[in-house]
Amino acid sequence: MLVSRAIKRTRVTAMLESDKIFAGSIPENYDRYMVPLIFEPYAADIARRAASFSPNAILETAAGSGVVTRALAPRLPPGASYVVTDLNQPMVDYAASRQPPDTRIKWRQADALALPFDNAAFDLVLPHAVIEHVADAPLYLRECARVIAPGGHCYLSTAPYLSFAGAHLPRLKLQLPLHLMVGRRAAFATFRFLARHAAWTLKEPANENSFIKAARRGQDKEDDLLEKVRVTRLRRQIADAGLRIVREELHATATVRRMPGGLARWLRDSPLTQDALISNMEYVLTRGV
Repeated sequence: MLVSRAIKRTRVTAMLESDKIFAGSIPENYDRYMVPLIFEPYAADIARRAASFSPNAILETAAGSGVVTRALAPRLPPGASYVVTDLNQPMVDYAASRQPPDTRIKWRQADALALPFDNAAFDLVLPHAVIEHVADAPLYLRECARVIAPGGHCYLSTAPYLSFAGAHLPRLKLQLPLHLMVGRRAAFATFRFLARHAAWTLKEPANENSFIKAARRGQDKEDDLLEKVRVTRLRRQIADAGLRIVREELHATATVRRMPGGLARWLRDSPLTQDALISNMEYVLTRGV
């Protein structure tokens, strides 16, 4: 018991130490450049789906700059309670500053691996694009299961790490799946080198490319993809956490969608190909029975 507590304290301390990275102008720049490019198109859809559950007690983990919060809050009933959390206090502060005054919303710094909430406290938990960035995905899912009330739901979205979307890597102007060709470690090192010495080879402009921005600060981009999500692995982790899949949506890449229906479905559903060809996975979960 004492050992496990020490490990938990060490993990939380280490994660809070990384909090410093997200201070200063980074939350604002994240919201200005990354949110419109990547997250804003999904926020409205997530908010619509979340509101369809008619939740009264909502927990959002890893809320970032609050793009989902801003989309969901107007859809919630007057008596709702909405707890918005992020590991990084500067992100929490920035998200709160962007949100119109709303007594239903409580802002809180929280570690998603040790949620400071009672069991069965929420009827909806929102972990959008979070699980790939946590150090212990099974523990994170168990924490989500713990705080969901009976009959409540968890809306989870992510992408397999072998896909372009799930790799969280830059893209070359010459469209090559470098991470599939040489492996993630070598691809990551290559993108670090290109960002520092040949940024013109990368597709994203500098203000949207975290590799280039790190290089210009004289730093090496750190790999924050801590959980290598795979479809079959995630399904197993969900079940092991005591959660049950109510709905699963696997969205294939545009290239696959243009193929004949039967072939497209096979590529999407086959364990041999789906981790590279699915661009987004969405799950509605509830506590298992």
